[in-house]
This record gives sequence, C-alpha cells and structure tokens, in this order.
Amino acid sequence: MGTGGYLQDICRTYHGYWNAQIIMIEALPGDVVSKPTTVQTFFYGLKPRYPPGHGRTLYANSSIAERLGAEVPHTTGDDRRVWVPMTKHVARRIEQRYPKWFSFLRSHRKGRYSSKLGSCGTSDSEKENSPEEALQGIWWWYLTSHPHSGTRHYGTLFKETQLGANAEEWQTLMNDPAATIVRFGGSF
Repeated sequence: MGTGGYLQDICRTYHGYWNAQIIMIEALPGDVVSKPTTVQTFFYGLKPRYPPGHGRTLYANSSIAERLGAEVPHTTGDDRRVWVPMTKHVARRIEQRYPKWFSFLRSHRKGRYSSKLGSCGTSDSEKENSPEEALQGIWWWYLTSHPHSGTRHYGTLFKETQLGANAEEWQTLMNDPAATIVRFGGSF
C-alpha cells in the first residue's frame, strides 16, 4: 500500500470513494455498531437489557416435552439478527432449570433441529431451517418471565436494521439516532 492510506490505494479519485466504501463493507463479517456504545447500552447495572415479548411454546411438535419427561422452556419466537446481551448467571439459571432439555439441545451437534421432522443435520431439516432452538428467543423469554434477572428495554436497540448498497439508505441510517446495530445484507 502507498502512503495515502487504504481508501486512496483502492480508489485513486474522489468519485471512487463510494466504491471503496462498498469494498470495505463487503469485507465486514455481518454486523457493525453504527453508534458509540458502552456497557450501559446493553446492560443496566449488571442486568442485561431485553425487548418486551410474550412467551409461546418452543417446539411445533409438543410431544418433545413428553418424550423428555421434563419441562421445556418457552420462547418469544425472536430470531432477530441483533446483538443479545448475556450473562453467565442467567445462562446457568436456564441450564439448571431445564437440565434434561439442555442435554437434549446439546445432542444436536450438527445443523438445526426440527421438531416437525424429529431430526437435525439432515438435508430435510436444513431445508426446514427451524429457529425453534434459537437461544435468543429462549433467553428473552426467560428474562421476560423472570424480570428481576434483566431490564426490559422499550427502545429500538433490538430492532433488526439491514442495510444494502443504496447511498441514501446508508445516510438515513447513519442519521437515525435509534439505529445502533446494522446488519449488512443484500447485493453490493
């Protein structure tokens, strides 16, 4: 690289600046923090923030709990692509409360589990792409049902925001005081 820096080495003219940004964005791993954040953005004291939500049955096939002979946690059904503040304490509490289910969950070492199909790691279960065991929804349900463990957040911190290659969309998002986490997607 020359002395002009990364952007100048990629594009030699000012008009190529947007193209250089796109090249850099394509190299990003997916999520970017678009606003300054601190621990307090995601935690209130030692308690993780979580969005409001309602619990629902975790599995489409309700016989899972009967087959395990144990309670199964619920979920808020959320599978948003946002950052989820977590603590070891709450993670341990969920595992202690649902040990048989957690063992069942750990047995799914390959691919996503589908209770409709009763399998994971197969081409059919991968096509199903079931979010049933997405820990994010279980985590948020647990915090919702045990409010002393976290702090409910009514803002847009947990709003999934996706950005494509449109320059106006980029500028609008950067000017939005509520947008914190941005997920890059679409075609650049």
